[in-house]
Amino acid sequence: MAIDERLSALLRAHRDRYWVHYGPDANSDHGPMAYLALAGLGASTDEIERHAERYTGRLDLQRSGHATIDTRSYTGAIGQIGAYPALTAFFDREIEERGSHATLRHYLPSLASGWVRDAFHALIRLGYGIEFGVASELSAGLAYLAAMGPDPRLEDAAKHAAAEDPLAAARDRFHPELARGNFAQRYESVMSSGIVDACMPEPTDALRRVGRACLGVFDSTQGFFALHLVTSSHAMRLCAPFIGAVAPGLLWAGAIAGYLAIGAPPPRTSDVPRAATPDLALRDPEHLIKLAWSARSQHRAFDDPAFTSIVDDYLDGADLLHLR
Repeated sequence: MAIDERLSALLRAHRDRYWVHYGPDANSDHGPMAYLALAGLGASTDEIERHAERYTGRLDLQRSGHATIDTRSYTGAIGQIGAYPALTAFFDREIEERGSHATLRHYLPSLASGWVRDAFHALIRLGYGIEFGVASELSAGLAYLAAMGPDPRLEDAAKHAAAEDPLAAARDRFHPELARGNFAQRYESVMSSGIVDACMPEPTDALRRVGRACLGVFDSTQGFFALHLVTSSHAMRLCAPFIGAVAPGLLWAGAIAGYLAIGAPPPRTSDVPRAATPDLALRDPEHLIKLAWSARSQHRAFDDPAFTSIVDDYLDGADLLHLR
C-alpha cells in the first residue's frame, strides 16, 4: 500500500528523532505503526500529522554513542539495544545497496527467532514497513529485531511437532508461575519450562491457523497482551516470505509461548463468557488503531470476516480516525 511523500517524510523524521523506547517502563514507541495503520484506515495525512503532534510528547529523544556498524562489525552489535541507531543506519545502507527484498531475505532469517522479545513489537514494526513499503521502517524494524537479538530456544522449539491442538496442549501444561511479572519475565519463564516444545503442531497452513487462534484468544479475553497476539500474527504473515521454511514453526512456537505468558486463557464458549472490555481507547489509542488495521488486513488475506467482526465489536464506539 503506497503512502504519500509527506507521510514518508514524517516517518523518517520520527524514526531519526525518537528513541525506540520511552518512559521509566521502557514502553515501545508505537508512533510509526499507528501512523501507517491510520493511513490504511483512511485517515488523511493532515489527521496523521495532528495525531503525531499529540503522541510524540511522551517520547524520549534518540540516543547515540555506538560506533558505526559495517558488515564486519554487525554481528557484534546483535542483542545490544544501545546499538539501535547505528543498526538503523547500517540497514539504511544495506537497503540502498542491496534493495529492500534482498536485505530482508539476507538478514531476517537469522533474526526472526527473537520475534516474541519486547512483547512482539520489533516484528510488528517491521511488518508495517513491509506492508506499506516504507524503507525507513524496514531499517527500523530490522534494527529493532537485531538489537533485541535472536532466541535459539524458540528456533529449536520450531523443529518439533507433537500436538494436535497446540493451544489446548499448552493450556493443559500451564501453571500460574509462568505468568508472573512483566512480559519479558513471563516469556523467560515459559521458554525455560520446556513446555513449548511439547505443544508444537505440524506447520501446515500455519499463517491462517495461528492468526485465527490468536483472534480466538483475544475474543475470549479482550485482554491487552492478547491484543498483541493478533497484531503480531498479522506481522508474522507479512514477514514470513522473507524468513523462509522455518517461519511456520517460529510462528507456532512464538504464539504458544505468548499464549502461556498471558495465562493460557480458555476459549470463549457458552460456559466461558467473554471478559469485560478494558478501557484501552482512552488509555492508549495507538494499540486500538493497530488492532483495527490488523483485523482488516487479516480479513483480506484469509477471506475470514471473523477478524473484522470480532475486532469491530470490541472497538464499537471508538472513533479511531479522530481519536475521540
